[in-house]
Amino acid sequence: YQRRVRGAFLNLLLAVSLHLCFPVSSLLFQKTSLLPKSNHTHKKKMVKYMIALDGSEGAQKAFEVALRLVKEGDSLTLVSVPKNASQSQAAETSLQKFRDICNEKSIQFEAVTDQFGDPRTVLCSLAESRQIDTLIVGTRGLSALKRLILGSVSSYVVEHATCDVVVAK
Repeated sequence: YQRRVRGAFLNLLLAVSLHLCFPVSSLLFQKTSLLPKSNHTHKKKMVKYMIALDGSEGAQKAFEVALRLVKEGDSLTLVSVPKNASQSQAAETSLQKFRDICNEKSIQFEAVTDQFGDPRTVLCSLAESRQIDTLIVGTRGLSALKRLILGSVSSYVVEHATCDVVVAK
């Protein structure tokens, strides 16, 4: 009984002291003074997104995720990484659909198709050199055995990229 009385007394004492320091009316009616001023003191940071696109279903899903994430003022880079220069036309063609959608939705974007080699390492180095905030990739839906033998771009990028990575399934 004494513990309950002592606990109630301490709670009452704490409430009174808080009320003296921070009157309820000042908290209720002066909320705006507690918030940061909106006149240009806290501008929204532009987010740099990069999407790995190869024409697959996983790439399509990654693009759909990117469309949900990108806001006005953000930067969007569409990347297709052919193995060699002879496949660059195919990379250009696979990006055209995504370019058209970006243009329809008035999304500012840049397309990169002039990087050749292993997509895993190229994506990671591009993300680092362009200071990308978020890299968005899709999955191919490989079985565990195929992923072990062939390697997974998304798994590699998650482990080695210097930025945040979103994997769309």
